Amino acid sequence: MSYETDVMKSLTLALRDSNRNIEVLKYLVVELKKANELKEIELGLRSPLEYSLNQNNQKRK
Repeated sequence: MSYETDVMKSLTLALRDSNRNIEVLKYLVVELKKANELKEIELGLRSPLEYSLNQNNQKRK
């Protein structure tokens, strides 16, 4: 194998790992946002109706 081939394989693997990490972070952001909204409802800072409207709007996107 040539040096360029080894470098390209290493870069490809690094990019795959980065993409997986980005997808995990996106999922965590969504879940944290949901948890925060539910906590706001629990504390009385937000109405359940407002939460359900936000969830419906997010599903449409």
